[in-house]
Amino acid sequence: MIELTLIGLLPILMAFELNLIGIIFLGELVVLGLLPIMLALRGSRLRDRSLWLVLGLLALYFTAQVLTDVVRQTAFNELARGWSRILLFAANFLVFYLLVGLERGRLLAFAWASVLGGLLYQFVGPEAEFGWKTGFAKPVTVSVILLLAMLPMAAATRRLVLPIALLLLAGLNLALDFRSLSGILTLTAVLVALPSLMRKLGFEPRPLPWRALLPLLGLMAVITAGSLKVYAHFADAGWLGEKAKTKYEDQAAFGDLGLLLGGRNEWLASLPAIQDRPWLGHGSWPTNPTYVQAHALSLWRLGIDHRYTLAPTDLIPTHSHLLGAWVEAGIGGAIFWLGVLVMTLRAIGNLVAWRDPLRPYFLYLLVLFLWDMLFSPFAGFRRVEDAFALLVMLRGLRGVPEPMAKARRLVRRGWSRQGARRRRGKALRGQTAPASGT
Repeated sequence: MIELTLIGLLPILMAFELNLIGIIFLGELVVLGLLPIMLALRGSRLRDRSLWLVLGLLALYFTAQVLTDVVRQTAFNELARGWSRILLFAANFLVFYLLVGLERGRLLAFAWASVLGGLLYQFVGPEAEFGWKTGFAKPVTVSVILLLAMLPMAAATRRLVLPIALLLLAGLNLALDFRSLSGILTLTAVLVALPSLMRKLGFEPRPLPWRALLPLLGLMAVITAGSLKVYAHFADAGWLGEKAKTKYEDQAAFGDLGLLLGGRNEWLASLPAIQDRPWLGHGSWPTNPTYVQAHALSLWRLGIDHRYTLAPTDLIPTHSHLLGAWVEAGIGGAIFWLGVLVMTLRAIGNLVAWRDPLRPYFLYLLVLFLWDMLFSPFAGFRRVEDAFALLVMLRGLRGVPEPMAKARRLVRRGWSRQGARRRRGKALRGQTAPASGT
């Protein structure tokens, strides 16, 4: 009972921020208190090889960050923020693994608690922005996916309803100018529908082998490109509003990759920074006006007004888990996120063969995780979101659960045994009842 209470409480406590060494959530302080207790009580459960691979990569990431900061003589304030970010992420992951584990019921409970925490943050968070894209989009999306996945409907119906619902959510986010979530939902819808398409073509869905990961990545890239083309058509026609049209015209200056990379133009600064220091990075929270000015100059040459795209700081722009870790920690940080990225692709390949009711949610979460690794900064609440995404990734790496057909046979067997017991009971009652006419 205590464990279930903690599973429901921790994500809600993450809505409350404390300004200590940068932003730390109240739930993370609880996690730090729970970590030694959980290790003492449940440390023997840390046996999964994939888990130890993640922990080993995390240790490499942290070691690379420490070494880089020592060599670069990073200031203590920045050093403390960089180190605490990795350590808090590791603590969240370990406590979530030991408390929630990979059980479907507990993962579902944590997911619902996270929805409540996300909604609560919109009312109590000091940096919350009361809006769709900046607040309510993800909690509402997860709620819809979980509700549909939990409905007691036939598998064939679910395969039709969920992809359509995901595409409708994608259209809603596109209309509200949240194009990244729109693309993520579109890709998730295709992956959810993929087993049905495979069966109609005469193939039985199975976990994708390693050699199929590259075609899977290619499929995801094609779907992403198609989503961007749809967005470009609607934005250019003005159907998404004047603001979206202006944004599209600015990002179109980047050429064919403009819609994807134009919205994340920080790579214009992060790639030169990585090229200059590929092995040992620039240190935690690195500031260097040279790269910021080069970024502004590149945007100016493309005809984009940099006043609307640059923050007033000398912090080297990255806006990516992967590029940010490479800039700050060097090659060790890049190896961690590249390793997790490959493992996430492998988990998605396994999920193709699942008939688990939570498969749509797992796919959505892992596709979102892939996007964040490539195009979102690793900071703030993503320490919590990414730690939970790692749990889902490990569940996916475990392979395919029991097929639903086998589960249905077990259920029917249970029903048949109950029926047999009822028939025996009726027979016994019939033998003991007095004969009629006596």
